[in-house]
Amino acid sequence: MLLLFIASCSDDDNFTTEVITPASGDIAGGPFNFCIDGVLDMVSGIKLNS
Repeated sequence: MLLLFIASCSDDDNFTTEVITPASGDIAGGPFNFCIDGVLDMVSGIKLNS
């Protein structure tokens, strides 16, 4: 005898996704050193205003 039981997983989807909003700020002057991918990157003369 073969008994087959099928259940739905639709009740498992009761979660919410949070939206991440990064906080901004000020950066000015320089030079700045960034190392993102293992290679040193140098940036100068940049300005970021919020």
